Amino acid sequence: MPITKEELTLFSNSVGKLMTRGDLSFVECLTLATKQNKNKRFQRVMNEIIADVAKGYPLSMAMSLHPGYFSKEYVALIRHGERTVTLEKVLQQFSIGEEADNAQIPVEN
Repeated sequence: MPITKEELTLFSNSVGKLMTRGDLSFVECLTLATKQNKNKRFQRVMNEIIADVAKGYPLSMAMSLHPGYFSKEYVALIRHGERTVTLEKVLQQFSIGEEADNAQIPVEN
């Protein structure tokens, strides 16, 4: 069962913001963002991913090991951020885009 858009949006935004602080390791950023989510299923999967990242796996590879939870598109987005060394920006832009997609835009007559 995939992670919901809302969960992924909040997680992405949190990790992106925590990364920009500069005083936390990447694993710490992932851990803190995971703890903010109340969904036990999400926490369980993310804890497995965090363990893989702590072993040296890139986040995109660790997420790709859970294809039932993360879309290929999201993993590709993460991979792009890793390769271009802009992961924090990619994560924040993803969350902004998702929030905009979910916003109700009034229709003018």
